[in-house]
Amino acid sequence: MKISPPKKKRNEYIYGTTSGDITELVVTVDELTGEISFGHPMINTYSEISYDRSKGPKVLSRVPQPDGKLTFDGHKAFERNFTYHCAVDTNNRTIAGKRISVTAVVAAKPMTIPGPAGLKTFWKFDVPFCFEWTELNVDPEKFGWLAACERLLDEGLTTSTVKIGMIVDSHLGEIVHYNARKRPLIGSALLPANVTLVYATSDSGKESVLNKMLATADSVAGQCLDAVQKTANETVRKTANHPYYEAVRIISPNTVLSK
Repeated sequence: MKISPPKKKRNEYIYGTTSGDITELVVTVDELTGEISFGHPMINTYSEISYDRSKGPKVLSRVPQPDGKLTFDGHKAFERNFTYHCAVDTNNRTIAGKRISVTAVVAAKPMTIPGPAGLKTFWKFDVPFCFEWTELNVDPEKFGWLAACERLLDEGLTTSTVKIGMIVDSHLGEIVHYNARKRPLIGSALLPANVTLVYATSDSGKESVLNKMLATADSVAGQCLDAVQKTANETVRKTANHPYYEAVRIISPNTVLSK
């Protein structure tokens, strides 16, 4: 029997920045829910899960929690603070002399069904679409985020007022600026007002739905690139008169998964 190595100890933190100078800090804990709230206006409040390593802490997830009631439970925070939940990841590969980038989008919805021992809650995963870019000449990850936001709206999967939690795995140190709309993603394009970037990693932390969603998006993007590579000589792409890429194609995997 194969014995898995012990999981690294997780560190769970809640962070917040006071809005303005204060002389004291008031923190309240709800005895029933364990939720934490501050007695002062706060900005950039979020929970974080990490583990220690020799070169510095490995951040597994970071979930913004703007509603004022903070919880260490990343699943609960992710579900409560957002109405539409998705993960977006972009993989790149040179195929037939062309740099190909595939952005995969994985959406998830919390579901509750009756089971033998009572109600069972799980997240239902869906892959609504992927993008394939040829010779993309800007940051593939950030461009993929913006493209995903636009197509979710165009496809009627969300509206401009729906609170979207979008899990991503790059630019951790910059995410706070993107979420505050203080720094553009590409050119002058800011993150849409109803979208919040949530950080997670795909290479560890699979006990969390956030990391599972990101890992699924990473896997789907890789599978799309494999398929493109197998049909490289047959692929017909729609050329585009666009400053950021040579051609684009929308891929519809039509895949539904449960986790």
